[in-house]
Amino acid sequence: MRAPLWQHTVDRLGDTSTIMLSGELDLSADREVREAIIGELQRPGLTRLLIDMQAVTFIDSTVTATLVYTSNAAHKSDRQFTISPSQRVRRIVELTGLSYLLDPADR
Repeated sequence: MRAPLWQHTVDRLGDTSTIMLSGELDLSADREVREAIIGELQRPGLTRLLIDMQAVTFIDSTVTATLVYTSNAAHKSDRQFTISPSQRVRRIVELTGLSYLLDPADR
């Protein structure tokens, strides 16, 4: 059996959730990444969602689009949405003009 190329965990503290993603995020991970994020956005009482991508080694355009989609969904429901990127993810975010997704501490 082959080990997954990526993993995620969720840490909840009060009205804040942190989804920690690691590994290679591509088309094969997209559906599960989207479901994990949307699932947390639907958590009652949530006001802030942080996507910790410090351990992400690769991200493709599909998952990048999912981050935009879920960011928009969060803002429509009055929830704060930010990502804390690895250097590779930061480069993609900056090149695509999506720096508004970054955690203010990471800008």
